[in-house]
Amino acid sequence: MNIAPEDPMRSTSGEELASYTAAGISAVPLVGSLIGELIKGRVAQRQNRRLNAFLSDLVTEIEQLRDRIDPKQLNRPEFDDFAETVLTAAEQTVRAEKLRFLRQLFVGQVISPTPDFEEGIEIAELIMRLNSRHVCVLRVFADPDSANEKAGNPLPFRGPPFVAPLEALARLLPDWPREDIFRTCETLRREGILGGDHVKSKTGNSGVHMLRSRLTPWGAKVASYLREPLAGSAMDGV
Repeated sequence: MNIAPEDPMRSTSGEELASYTAAGISAVPLVGSLIGELIKGRVAQRQNRRLNAFLSDLVTEIEQLRDRIDPKQLNRPEFDDFAETVLTAAEQTVRAEKLRFLRQLFVGQVISPTPDFEEGIEIAELIMRLNSRHVCVLRVFADPDSANEKAGNPLPFRGPPFVAPLEALARLLPDWPREDIFRTCETLRREGILGGDHVKSKTGNSGVHMLRSRLTPWGAKVASYLREPLAGSAMDGV
């Protein structure tokens, strides 16, 4: 299901997009029976183009992955709490990076054979404490190989010893002031996502390998929802 042949953020009124989104949700059997009422309620409450595009993308992605979803898991009361938390969080942000993260979290949980909805709630609440800058940097730590490739491979898999992570990040984010990178990483460290000394400290490991190893076990769980899109989405280009 496509949202529209043109960008709905620019060409479609809120009322029209809400109607389109609700109709699309109802047309998806799995979602319509198990998740649709939650999402359609959000569509009815808010004439918010970005939110409705998020919801439509969410429905599309779930439908594409329906063979990996166990409907019994979605009948658990914990799922209701998780879905409510994610959808409420999506209502409260207009940032594309955070909406994409929330969508990946939601889909990642519902396709898991052993979903942990309580953990999903905790991650959704974390996303709302972060801003888009934090999510962008976390994506680098989540998948440094892809970040390195997009930047033109400025980092080797392993670089010379005793290079600070800040130096590696500066090469992958050349348009960012180093102080912004540092402050962003310090926030991620306070949230328990990054471990070790602060990113200005030199380390025996460097290059792409060094960035990957800075995630804590909790950080690795959070980052697992960011590594690759689970399916195509119009929101990825928003």
